[in-house]
Amino acid sequence: MSTELIRTIDEAHGLAIQVANYQTISWQLAQDYRDAVEVLRRLGVTADLALLAAQPPAGIRGSVTEVRPGGVVEISIGSDSGLARGHHLDIVRNRDGRSSYIGKIELTNVTADRAVGRVMPEFRRGVVQRNDEVTFIDVHEFVAH
Repeated sequence: MSTELIRTIDEAHGLAIQVANYQTISWQLAQDYRDAVEVLRRLGVTADLALLAAQPPAGIRGSVTEVRPGGVVEISIGSDSGLARGHHLDIVRNRDGRSSYIGKIELTNVTADRAVGRVMPEFRRGVVQRNDEVTFIDVHEFVAH
């Protein structure tokens, strides 16, 4: 019983160290956030945090796995990749070393590893096909440079 007690105490000490490390990281992230907001304020840049939270993660990549009637598209990534219902993703076709913008979808249903979206007619530039790439093109990134 004393061996088990010692092992439990060691585990508790290890967990206490982990908690302290996470608290330090949390404090540093909060400080970094405050510093970033201050820099943006000084530069005269205002950020709509609700808009940023509503965007898919930067660098996200997936592919079209199924095209259904009515402009419905199933893709290979989901909430495990940071997607949520309402996100807008761009569809690009890469063939022979060239990329073509096909359109944009709005996600209507998201599971852990899949999502379903509807093609947004106002952004349609071609017919979506299976294996087209799904990504998020942040136009603000291009405007800022």
